[in-house]
Amino acid sequence: MEMFWMDFGFFGLCLLLLGVAVMAYLLGRQSGSLKERNRQARARWLNYKSERYELKKSVRIHREMIEDMTEELKGYAQQSKDYEETQEELTYYRQEVERLERQLRLKPEEPSLESTFRNSSFDLINAMHEDPLHVNLTRKDWEELFSGMDRLFPSFMSQLRVLKVTRHELEICCLIRLHFERAEMLQLFHCTFEALTKSRNRLKKRLALVEGQSLEDYLLHL
Repeated sequence: MEMFWMDFGFFGLCLLLLGVAVMAYLLGRQSGSLKERNRQARARWLNYKSERYELKKSVRIHREMIEDMTEELKGYAQQSKDYEETQEELTYYRQEVERLERQLRLKPEEPSLESTFRNSSFDLINAMHEDPLHVNLTRKDWEELFSGMDRLFPSFMSQLRVLKVTRHELEICCLIRLHFERAEMLQLFHCTFEALTKSRNRLKKRLALVEGQSLEDYLLHL
């Protein structure tokens, strides 16, 4: 009887060890399978991330190319527009040159200063340009100057008189028409810059010039 129980206990122990071995084997297989699945999942995730990175990179590169090409096309469009505008301007200026040359051929030459003014007046104008500080113009000098301006620029003087400019304003207008600089006028009139500026501003108001319109340009084309 004792031998039976000993044999039974040994048999049970063998079964237990066999069960433990089987369980260990199964657990090992399951653990290995889980690791493999994890490895494969990680590989798929890394591959997914790599593909997304490459796609994003391609998108960025293509966007940059689109932007560059769009700017390049804008440049071509602007160049084309500039070319057309330049052609139009060139045609306009060529036509203007032809028109002005026709007018010039029909317009007789203006008399020279020397032939219009008497020798004494012409010498005076030269002296006014060369040394304006030491030229003291008398009323007679100005009258001679106005007379010569009437012969040289009749419409200029008549229009100024219609506008009823003062005598001093008429003096300023004549000097501007004879291409005297502002610094020369200061010396001829023996006045300050502020005084001349006030006189010019009153003159511009009398001539009804708009803000920003040049007094010199107006008088030289009057």
